[in-house]
Amino acid sequence: MPIATADKQFWAVKRIPVPWDTTPSERKTLDVRSLMNLEIHRFTRWARQTSAENAARQAVAEAAGRVITATINDCPVEIFGSEITGLALPTSDVDIRVCLPHVENLPSSEAFVESINTMKSLFAAFQASGEFSLVKLRQARYPIINLQHKETGVALQVVCAPSTNKQQEITKTFLSELPQLEPLYLFLRSTLGVRGLADVFNGGTGSYGLFIMIVAALQRRGRTLPSPNDLTSDLMHMLEFYKDFDPHRYGLCVSRPFLKHDEDPSAVKALMSSAYDRNDPVRAGQYAIGKTRPLQPYLLCLQDPANPLNDLGRKGNAFKHVQKTFEELSKALRERLDGHGKKGDLLYPFVGRVYQVQEKFRSRLASWGEERIAENRHHE
Repeated sequence: MPIATADKQFWAVKRIPVPWDTTPSERKTLDVRSLMNLEIHRFTRWARQTSAENAARQAVAEAAGRVITATINDCPVEIFGSEITGLALPTSDVDIRVCLPHVENLPSSEAFVESINTMKSLFAAFQASGEFSLVKLRQARYPIINLQHKETGVALQVVCAPSTNKQQEITKTFLSELPQLEPLYLFLRSTLGVRGLADVFNGGTGSYGLFIMIVAALQRRGRTLPSPNDLTSDLMHMLEFYKDFDPHRYGLCVSRPFLKHDEDPSAVKALMSSAYDRNDPVRAGQYAIGKTRPLQPYLLCLQDPANPLNDLGRKGNAFKHVQKTFEELSKALRERLDGHGKKGDLLYPFVGRVYQVQEKFRSRLASWGEERIAENRHHE
């Protein structure tokens, strides 16, 4: 059934208000593109954390930090990722790094043993704490503990891994250079999240990976970058860029695509050496990560601007689904821009009823956060 027909049937039954809705007056006077821009901006405001939600998440992080410091002596605890860059959604995991300075100079095998032993101790402590549930330890290259705060349902990840400060600095730089980046990111993060395509552990696209994907697509526009207020043009460009991108042939970085190659260790080593001799670590990194995987040639090879040797797409087993999703959404957006769905919720094909999905969780989180704010005022 064509999207426009489905929309007519849906809205003929009942128009359901959404938090980012436009007014009857706006729908009467504005064209579809302007309405779309308005809805994306309003969606962004809705998607951001409220002060109460932020207070709740900070309190959850502090509770986890207390368990860590009570278990491991002289162990610095660091919040990192989207919570630091300001891109965390209310439903995002809280990322916590356990810092073990004494293992940095150990051989990798000894460092892993030390790290996993530390994380096993923390795993037991979180299980016994009474504040957290669903505690799981994953013995990956860098051990990870996944857990959930009982009172709020906030998910946390505690990792024993190197610092991501450079990634955070790069994220802040791009946010300052591209004002349309934050709303696009929050919108597309929600778009993938509601489809289960934003979880790296399950093959989806992670938050930092999606952020760099958006930057790479926007950089392709060069001097044709539209006004920051024309988010619809940026969104269409992003969708069509990845719809048409060929991950079998090309890898991607924030500056330009590069050709992938068959695995040939001796040739790759020579090319990397030559690139390093030219003082070109970015190109050397592309040679290192740009090999085609025979069993998964469709994987997006996405170079991390913070670390040229890091492929942000290497775990993205669901990239074919992400790419197909972008293709279908570009069709839906094109239909709307051609005049269909003007009186409906223009963002419905993207985020559906995400506010209903999150309503109970966010209400619970905000209520708990307001209690923490009141407690803090009482103790001042």
